[in-house]
Amino acid sequence: MLMSLRRVFLIAAGLIAAGVLWGCRAETPAAQTACAASDAEIQAWIETPTLPDNPAGTDPACFFELAWQELFAVTQREKGVPRFTAWPPDRVLFPEAGSPPPWKAAPAGMIFRQLRKGLGLRSGHVDADIVTEAAALTPLTDQRGRWAHYSVVVNQNEYEYIRCCDLYQGACFNEMAGLGEQHPGTSLIDRPDASIELKMAWRVLETCDLPDSPVPCVPEDASRYLTVMGEVDPYSAQVPGRKVKLGLVGMHIVQKTSRYKDSIWATFEHVDNAPGCAQKADPPPSGWSFFNPDCQDPDKTGRCEANAYCAPCPVQVPADVAETFNANPKNTWKIPPGNVITCVPAEATIEFNKPVKMADGTERWINLFDPECTRPTIPTQVCRSEPIALAAPLNEQVRRVLVRLGGDTAVLANYELAGALWYDSGGANPVLQPETETALSNTTMETYLQSLNEGCVTCHSLGVEPAPETKEEMLFNSTLADRSLVFQQMRQLGGKCDSTKQETSCKAWSEGCPGG
Repeated sequence: MLMSLRRVFLIAAGLIAAGVLWGCRAETPAAQTACAASDAEIQAWIETPTLPDNPAGTDPACFFELAWQELFAVTQREKGVPRFTAWPPDRVLFPEAGSPPPWKAAPAGMIFRQLRKGLGLRSGHVDADIVTEAAALTPLTDQRGRWAHYSVVVNQNEYEYIRCCDLYQGACFNEMAGLGEQHPGTSLIDRPDASIELKMAWRVLETCDLPDSPVPCVPEDASRYLTVMGEVDPYSAQVPGRKVKLGLVGMHIVQKTSRYKDSIWATFEHVDNAPGCAQKADPPPSGWSFFNPDCQDPDKTGRCEANAYCAPCPVQVPADVAETFNANPKNTWKIPPGNVITCVPAEATIEFNKPVKMADGTERWINLFDPECTRPTIPTQVCRSEPIALAAPLNEQVRRVLVRLGGDTAVLANYELAGALWYDSGGANPVLQPETETALSNTTMETYLQSLNEGCVTCHSLGVEPAPETKEEMLFNSTLADRSLVFQQMRQLGGKCDSTKQETSCKAWSEGCPGG
């Protein structure tokens, strides 16, 4: 089967290079000069958005220009809504049972939650994977006391690849990744060029008709946000799914190109999210969404510390587990006397929500987030650890053009490119670029992990991690391949893969992926 699949991928590579699978423009050689778009060029990006095949050059500015063009392309309004809102949601591509349908772009009610990786929290009747951030597995809470919510979508190119190669099934993912029992070997998972993945963070905007709306109440200015109507599930620990108006506060755009097979990662944020940690800027007219300059902590719990996670229900850790945790030299933060955890500094959150290996060989868990806690949430005091530097000049230029043009796209002037990451395309050991800004993060998606040396690509390697057998075994490092962030949405785990069907399906994809 492996050799047959390899032949299939060779055929597919030729089709992709020819632009058959997505109608891509012919590739042009990379320019070696720096990029410096004019206002007229930026206006063209806005008014006639297209998705570039590759950056126009190798200078960092070329990647930042690519990122803004990506944002304009995926948010272009079609029938009154941003284009990406018509892309099938992850629950369609990764169904609980059966096969996903052929791609169909159509406006649909979006449902917002988080990556399936949070299932490792072993929660009760409320799934803990709904609002927790990646890797840290703890929620982000805005200054109104509401959780941030998340959504993930992919474009048609990647959707059909996953559908036709049966990669929505854990057993078939493992088979193609070279991790199956029948055909161990090198991974063949190779998303096609022009694949795009979007991961988005959203805030519930105050509309004064919500379960926790204050009295008296003033609605938020939704015009400052790119908004959608959707269902958050759950709304809070006390309230299940509810339809709300959401404002976009963060977006990762991951695009695989013909010259950058490791993908180019770009991330955008809303300008009202939070100030920088080093220099606190003046707050926007309606205040920061995730930072309170007047935060008070009379009990000295740590709730006003920058980027700390504070549990509304303090976590009581058994004495033997606390002792074992504190004895581990890899754990830089120690559980305090009394073994009660309330607030955990940002750099320590990743040390929790995973098993503590005891002396007798058993595993015990310390979960910071209790999805069944009904006490009032504690807002997160977010600030940006690394300032936006290289992308700042282009951000300001784009903002000026957007404001001058006005219209529906003017709302994007309230967003800024935090940066982009990519690997140079030469040599056997590519180097993450730009080397001066590799600790790139989004304050709404890596709030507690902003100090990682390789930023938002740290958890998304070219290597593969197997899909587990059960949902309970799905952790933040499960089901990884080809630097993708979407396979962790997988819902069909365990079982056996029909290798013959998978080979036939992948051949169908390489020949254009028919509708049936």
